[in-house]
Amino acid sequence: MHPFDRFTPNAKLALQIAEQEAKSMKSTYIGTEHLLLGLLSIPKSLGFSIFTGAGVTQENVRILLKAMKSTNIEGQHVKHGLSTFLHTVIEQSVVTAHKFRHANVGTEHLLHSLVSTGKNAATLILENMQVDPEDLRLRVEEMFGQINHFKQQNRNLEQSLEAFFHGLQGVIVGMQPQGAGGGGTEPEGLKRRKAEGKSKTPVLDYFTDDLITKVKEGKIDPIIGRDEEIERLIRILNRKTKNNPVLIGEPGVGKTAVVEGLAQRIAASTVPDSLKNKSLLVLNMGSLVAGTKYRGEFEQRFDDIIKEAAKSDNQIILFIDEIHTVVGAGSAEGSLDAANILKPALSRGAVRVIGATTVDEYRTVEKDRALERRFQSILVNEPTVPDAMSILQGLKASFEQFHHLAITDGAIEAAVHLSKRYITERYLPDKAIDVLDEAAAGKSLQHHAGAQPEIKKMEKKLEELLAKQQQAVREQKYHQALRLKQEQQTTKEQLEALKNAQDGDRRTPI
Repeated sequence: MHPFDRFTPNAKLALQIAEQEAKSMKSTYIGTEHLLLGLLSIPKSLGFSIFTGAGVTQENVRILLKAMKSTNIEGQHVKHGLSTFLHTVIEQSVVTAHKFRHANVGTEHLLHSLVSTGKNAATLILENMQVDPEDLRLRVEEMFGQINHFKQQNRNLEQSLEAFFHGLQGVIVGMQPQGAGGGGTEPEGLKRRKAEGKSKTPVLDYFTDDLITKVKEGKIDPIIGRDEEIERLIRILNRKTKNNPVLIGEPGVGKTAVVEGLAQRIAASTVPDSLKNKSLLVLNMGSLVAGTKYRGEFEQRFDDIIKEAAKSDNQIILFIDEIHTVVGAGSAEGSLDAANILKPALSRGAVRVIGATTVDEYRTVEKDRALERRFQSILVNEPTVPDAMSILQGLKASFEQFHHLAITDGAIEAAVHLSKRYITERYLPDKAIDVLDEAAAGKSLQHHAGAQPEIKKMEKKLEELLAKQQQAVREQKYHQALRLKQEQQTTKEQLEALKNAQDGDRRTPI
């Protein structure tokens, strides 16, 4: 059976009407805006019912298209006569039907795909009518939950999608349809889904954060001045036995920064071969404990995490901050605590763990001699004043970008020396960073308090335009609503230009 035969008569008709609409508008392509009109042309279909229930009518869509003066919204992205947006919508409608185990692809699946595949001409029209595409998607999925699903054999459906597109393009663009057995490659989206499949580590995915990914996304600031500790960390991890380091130091001295430095080296492949391409995952103990109401729930979660990490063939390194919390965590009469679950895995070398804790709290770990001997301690001392200055120099760019201020070397020097002299109960570099951040926030606030009156005036105008546009939509005055939206866009651009100019003025040194 050809994949196009899986479409209901109404779905086929909607696609054919979309082609006719494109021709009548003398469009060079068939786009999502034409499919929107097609779906609104079949009164007895589910897609039509959902649209009209949200206040979307064919007449209103035509008014907006006419007011836009051009329907060539998706014309720069065309594939075989279809815009790539519509191509994606049709592909996803088949995938949606398959996902919900529906035997056929109907107008409701086309609608669901239309509002679920990101920004396109159809969603732009809906947003101009003050209709939220996300609300429509939720309505359709709610309806799917109420429909009796038909069991079906879909083993060959994904393999036939590319052949389906050739056949569909033949039907609605005038090409000769190919048979169902025509060869072709699968869409990239389906390839990825089939390649990835279900996650092999669902518990780890839920309860941990990947530091390597954060480094690659630029979410971690550069680490300065902890080379000795990072080298020691790498050396311990590179051991055959007892390869579980624990970072011990006072609060604020930079224990977590040492682990972030390791993540940066792994991401840059400047580590021994045994550590290359490893995953460095931060375990969130708060989330792990949260919601565990019954005895054994926490232990089960923790045991699942250790088992998943062990199955990775040493490809995963776990970082447990405040590792002293695992001693006694979840323990109750007749049950194990997290430490007793962790110890066998550490002794077998099945999993590598990095811990971090303070000097005082490490005494809790030392009381459990069996756990303590499985870790190799690394003492993280408070950095010297010159080292603290180097660390702040490394953070300078991110603070300047956040506060829109220029930070001088004198400000950094003052932050370190003054915090060292007057904040005696805390440690560098944390206290110096706090002083610098506080000073920058105060300076930024002074500029904000003296914001230009033009900005406030323009923000008020923008609010008034939005209220007028919403009123025009309620009264179905779509020409006026579109004009007001265009005026909003112009005002937004002017406001952005004013704010950028102000940001430039604010880059005064502190």
